[in-house]
Amino acid sequence: MKVFIDGIIFGRQHFGGISRIWEEYLARLPDYGVRLKLFVPFRRRNYALNRLLQQRERYEIVWDYFYWPLRYFGRVPVRSKILEWFLDDQVDIFHSTYFTTVFNRKIKKVVTIHDMIPELFEKGSRNRWVHFIIEMKRRVMENADKIIAVSQSTKEDILRVYPWIPPERIAVIYNSVSLHNAASGIPYEILVEKYALDVRPKEYFLHVGFRNGYKNFELIPRLLEQDPSCRDWVFLCVGGEKDDMSPEIIAAKGLSRNFRFLGFVPDDELVTLYRNAIALVYPSLYEGFGLPILEAMANECPVVCSNTSSLPEVGGEAAIYFDPYSTESLKGAIVELLGRDREAIIAKGLENTRRFSWEQSVKDLVNIYASLLRG
Repeated sequence: MKVFIDGIIFGRQHFGGISRIWEEYLARLPDYGVRLKLFVPFRRRNYALNRLLQQRERYEIVWDYFYWPLRYFGRVPVRSKILEWFLDDQVDIFHSTYFTTVFNRKIKKVVTIHDMIPELFEKGSRNRWVHFIIEMKRRVMENADKIIAVSQSTKEDILRVYPWIPPERIAVIYNSVSLHNAASGIPYEILVEKYALDVRPKEYFLHVGFRNGYKNFELIPRLLEQDPSCRDWVFLCVGGEKDDMSPEIIAAKGLSRNFRFLGFVPDDELVTLYRNAIALVYPSLYEGFGLPILEAMANECPVVCSNTSSLPEVGGEAAIYFDPYSTESLKGAIVELLGRDREAIIAKGLENTRRFSWEQSVKDLVNIYASLLRG
């Protein structure tokens, strides 16, 4: 079978969870007899895409010159016409990496939905971009022959927001984790020198990802402000964007000694940070999946996270959960962690990661492709 992949996500992100997930799928699909035609941005600034293209001979590559600006070329009618220029008679399936579609009825359409954040958290926003994304996403899902949800929680959210979509049209395929395989880590001392860290191993908590909006990072400094008994806790923060809670805001709260902001770090450094943390603290109000939870567990880092959305589904019995609306609940979960057998928590985490496998996920996706072609 021949599958056309619209790799628009590689133009939307320089790095990020969705790019990493698609790298895993695209690296494996040719091993299952799937011929891939990749429509990818000609400006190759995405880390995952650059790694894929090191084995360019495995794919039929078509360069995308129309992925930006999204407000023009991302509109469903416009993007669909652009995509249809590059379809050929041998293409059986179209699969979008990020809310695009085609209206060619001969081709089966698949889209992967990673979360329902705009619909659940931003629908009332006056931001025109939010409304643009919601409308684009709705049209793509309604036109799809199959919708892939990355968790049962995400599937339920899709049906809650769009109850007219038939449940049988949505399949759940879990993500997995490969960070522990992709990089073996580097000595912590190198990070101390590079980032001028004044924190020793196992003396800090780790936060990974954005720090604004639904990510609910502000719960952590709020706890430290309210409870002097927590003032010795130190948090290393990886990732984030310019509009996230910044060092300046933290300084204004008098909490500079409690936080270190590292920005984006390469995989080998992130592995080291996981392996040397007391725990990953993940206070998000909502996740479609929650990849950092599995990354932490795979790298022997205990997890303290919210008890909402997909997080209990992914964390299973290996994480320690708290109410993300309560500073007392967050403190209680961290105190519980500190009082428990660390090695037992790590062992449970490693056992939990075995429920997830990229090989199984790819097999499930190939089976869905095959079922669509059977009719």
